[in-house]
Amino acid sequence: MAFAQCVEGVLGATSLRQRAGGGWLWASSRVFGAAAFLLVSAAVLRAAEDLVEFDRVEAAADFGWQASGGGALTAAAESAVGRFALQVTGVDGREYQGIRLRHDIDLTGARPDDVIVLHVKQNASDSVCVNLRLGEAHVYRYAPVTRGAWTRVVLDLDPGRWVNPKNVPWGLVPSLSVYTKGFDRADEVFLIDGFSVTVAGQAAAAVRGMADPTAWTFPQETAEAWLIGDADAAWAIERASGRVVGGWNVRTAQRYLAGATGRYHVEDRASLVTADEAADRVVAADVDAGAQRLTLRCVNEAIPGFTIEKRYTLDGHRLLRRLAFELDEPRGRFVTYNAAVDLTPRFRDGGYYMHGLGALVPAPDVAATTRSERKGSPKLMLLHQPAAGYGFAHYRTHTNDRFVWPFFTGSIAGFLERMNVLSYTPRGWEMSMGTMPLQGGTGAASYGEAFSVFPGTWFDFFDREYRHLEPVQEALAAVPPVPSWVGDVVLYSGLPDMAHVRRLVEMTDEGTIVVLVSHWGSWADYRVDECLVGQDGGFMDGPELKDLVARLHALSPRVKVCLYNLLWSATYEARTLAAHPEWFRHRNKDGQPLDFFPGCAPNYASLLSVPACYDELLRQCDLQFAYLDVDLLYLDIGCAVN
Repeated sequence: MAFAQCVEGVLGATSLRQRAGGGWLWASSRVFGAAAFLLVSAAVLRAAEDLVEFDRVEAAADFGWQASGGGALTAAAESAVGRFALQVTGVDGREYQGIRLRHDIDLTGARPDDVIVLHVKQNASDSVCVNLRLGEAHVYRYAPVTRGAWTRVVLDLDPGRWVNPKNVPWGLVPSLSVYTKGFDRADEVFLIDGFSVTVAGQAAAAVRGMADPTAWTFPQETAEAWLIGDADAAWAIERASGRVVGGWNVRTAQRYLAGATGRYHVEDRASLVTADEAADRVVAADVDAGAQRLTLRCVNEAIPGFTIEKRYTLDGHRLLRRLAFELDEPRGRFVTYNAAVDLTPRFRDGGYYMHGLGALVPAPDVAATTRSERKGSPKLMLLHQPAAGYGFAHYRTHTNDRFVWPFFTGSIAGFLERMNVLSYTPRGWEMSMGTMPLQGGTGAASYGEAFSVFPGTWFDFFDREYRHLEPVQEALAAVPPVPSWVGDVVLYSGLPDMAHVRRLVEMTDEGTIVVLVSHWGSWADYRVDECLVGQDGGFMDGPELKDLVARLHALSPRVKVCLYNLLWSATYEARTLAAHPEWFRHRNKDGQPLDFFPGCAPNYASLLSVPACYDELLRQCDLQFAYLDVDLLYLDIGCAVN
């Protein structure tokens, strides 16, 4: 009956009985003055997975075990029930030290007779606190223990027996902590073993993920996955689903990527269906071991009629993936592909996220998937980890086999679809690769993405790696050279009046002054040889505009004139809209009016996928240079269209 040795005082066991054949364990107890009754299958308790059982402390840390409060996590020299236990050694002067698990445990559907079981040994106090994070709430419970000896703690999941100020129901627990206030010295230790959970009477299993490679030469093949890599990085591709289930820094033998799982949002006018890549099933595999190249064809029951092809190749330490959707029926769909990247807490915590080509922020501590309201929809996410000396990057490279920049993009509702956004997750992020149309029988909608374990800082990634990638070099080479004065700009100003610009010229002896002229309200209607609608009403005709530019240039050869443009939407009075309403989006799929930019006069997104619309907008740009002799155009919110 060792499995049933409940802690006296925690469950204050007064009687224990087991029916024949495993039966049921019954215990009446008193916890802090309150009567408790526990009814749990003894067989379930025996079968519950020990979430502390690992072969080494590094594997436990990758799973999510951490010292909390500043202590150090090591493998314990002794254990209570398994072969392996964890130990935290304290530091002086910090209260509430202990151990934390940053790994999803789903308590949805937990009953009052379900339990959390753990074995604790510590020499700091006579009680421990078990604290569960549920959303933004903390639900906790204290239990007495025997100082200096192993104590088996059994806590039932009766909500009434937990301190729950926000009264949140049982659900996903992304992190939990076991600690004690008196654990505050360097000569104190805290050991944990035999941690398990039951939900709905069943042992709750945790997804441990792909095991670390047993050797660091590649390729390899196991019953679970194909492993490919080089002397710098290694990657695991799951045989069952074809998804990425691991990424390692080979030089340090440390796991950085726990996995990357796609979300497929498939939408038509009537419905929206979301499929999870973990449910993909590989139906055909072409594996070229010598080239370390895989081509996998997959299906997913949630989206019948679709075939998903996944092509994996190596580019040095980078893993390149092409994901293509094919549809075998004529009815068209829109596909949004998002990738949820799960980093190991040992690598992620204490690092910094970089979104797109900017916005460096500490990796956020969130308890559930949380949409980033400020960071828009970047197509590059990077973890800068100065402590490790290495970073991790995940970024989009292609759409429909065309190179695209991973620009930081806006998240305004009119700019993109509601699934095409960045979200933070407890151990990483979910980044959208964009939305594309797919018509059955007319080809595939494909996305290219890259995963990279790179040495150095975020700056090193862009300076030493990204800009040297072949498609990036080709794209840069296709950009015509810019005038030399661009490298000599010292001032950038609006145009309140001519006297303002004249003073700027007089205040400076050298350098280029860029003056932005933006006195009109027309969008996608820059027929400057005719007239433009004024920002405050009225019209400006072509000769008037031409004279304004000429007078600015006459102030000094150092003055360069820039014209404001917003081409991605047409305002309601635009002549382009009146002539070709079919070039612009007026409503969403439900027939409701939809402005591209909210809070302004009615305006409608330009359909750049319509060649005639795109050509007309380019013609308007050419006209501004040719007729007005301006020096450059300011394309507002250009990153919103990628």
